[in-house]
Amino acid sequence: MAMFLVRLKDFDPLFDATSRLAQIAREADIKFTPLFFSIIASNRSPRFVAYLQMTHHCFINYKVDNDHTSRISLESFHDALLDGGASPSMTIHLLANIKQLILRFESSSHAPKVHHELSLTPSQEEDLGEVDYAKFFSIDSKDLRRVIRNLPIFHGDSICVTATGSQVKFSIASKEIVLTKEWKPHMIFFIKKLDVKALRALVAGYEPPIVTIDGVSVPKPEVNLIEAEEQASVGNARALNAIFKGVDLTCTNL
Repeated sequence: MAMFLVRLKDFDPLFDATSRLAQIAREADIKFTPLFFSIIASNRSPRFVAYLQMTHHCFINYKVDNDHTSRISLESFHDALLDGGASPSMTIHLLANIKQLILRFESSSHAPKVHHELSLTPSQEEDLGEVDYAKFFSIDSKDLRRVIRNLPIFHGDSICVTATGSQVKFSIASKEIVLTKEWKPHMIFFIKKLDVKALRALVAGYEPPIVTIDGVSVPKPEVNLIEAEEQASVGNARALNAIFKGVDLTCTNL
């Protein structure tokens, strides 16, 4: 009996992520919930947990009624994805009663369908605590390898990771490494996608309309703004809101 059934059209990101995870662990926990699919792999030395999460929006069809976690061989999972790489889409079935994960790859033209049955074992999922997925940062793999290589980590040690809007700090008792965020190019790109009026305010600058009252220049009241002035003001406000939400106060003077 299938406990869940999902269909994925573009599984290249899943294949790439599985290739990376297979380099740090032989097995991983796969987890399905009604909202997302995850693969959790643990590295023993140095100690860290790698976590891939794909929301249900990444799938063409996603029918998962309840949470389920099982252990799977990353090598077998990766080889199955590699074997079906030429297929236009893939469906995943979980057969809970016989503890199998079945991957079916749709065929193009008259090519035979690819079918893989992968064995599942009980989960060894670790308690990662409460994870806030609304807050995240990306890091170049070369920088991450440098952090792992240069921090003198011994058995039982923990790394404290502190992230702000401008930097990420990796620290242990005797040493710390700080990576500074190159925020300006990312912020310009974000504002460009956000709103054309906000981008115009960022690139061309914004000067509020001025009126003279009794010989004194003062900002023009908002209720008296013409449409063009109001649109420019709205664009400036949106750009400022994006900057102050996305950039730490320590780097706003850069």
